[in-house]
Amino acid sequence: MLRRKILYKNKFIHFFASILSFSRVRRRGNKIVGLLNPLRIRSPINLSGSGNIVSLGFGVMYKSNIFVEGDNNQITIDNGLNLRNTQIWIKGDGCKIILGENQVYNNVEIGAENSGSLLTCDDDTQIGGFAWLGNRPNRTRLTCLYAGEGRLVLIGRSARISENVVIKNYDSHVIYDTITNKKINRAKDIVIGNQVWVCPGSLVLKGAFVSSGSIVGSQSTVTKDFSKSDNVLLLGSPAKIVKKDVGWRL
Repeated sequence: MLRRKILYKNKFIHFFASILSFSRVRRRGNKIVGLLNPLRIRSPINLSGSGNIVSLGFGVMYKSNIFVEGDNNQITIDNGLNLRNTQIWIKGDGCKIILGENQVYNNVEIGAENSGSLLTCDDDTQIGGFAWLGNRPNRTRLTCLYAGEGRLVLIGRSARISENVVIKNYDSHVIYDTITNKKINRAKDIVIGNQVWVCPGSLVLKGAFVSSGSIVGSQSTVTKDFSKSDNVLLLGSPAKIVKKDVGWRL
């Protein structure tokens, strides 16, 4: 009897906390699947446009938000989600953000824009974290993942992405040839393999491929394809291989 009362109480708390996280769906054709699956505390979801789908697994969202502007976009977060101080957004049409099982995000911004861009993180990935100033977290050290211009950002299984890291596969401004007027800084795919550790303050930019089991040292800038060898240590700006046959574990 006591167990049943506790179960009902927990369900009520879960429902009430989720109601406090106001969600808004504008226009018909938008859908939120599993709205009450995660315990959402101060975590609104807003969809504008049409044909957008947000699917949520079981887990926790705390001081996080999801918003979509555009048509026919998709955000899928599997079971085991743990989002804290995290923003997930799409601005465009036909974009997808797919996050696998047992994801932990702390102080992170994840975004996809333009048309057909894809950002995906495989299972058991942990991204972000707080750097501390005295006894308070420094929320300016945000970890950012951005996909744009119809290109891909892929992060493999069991990756660890530290605080103050930027992973971005496109430039914020257009650079063009003054004679032909053609754009010369087009977006390129980014691939980060399984069990990769990206240390604080690093940049992983368009065209980067970090092979499985590798480590990106602090304050490094990765812009090249390092797919030929697994388990390498990348360091520097621009990053280069400083040691091979390295491994890491928690």
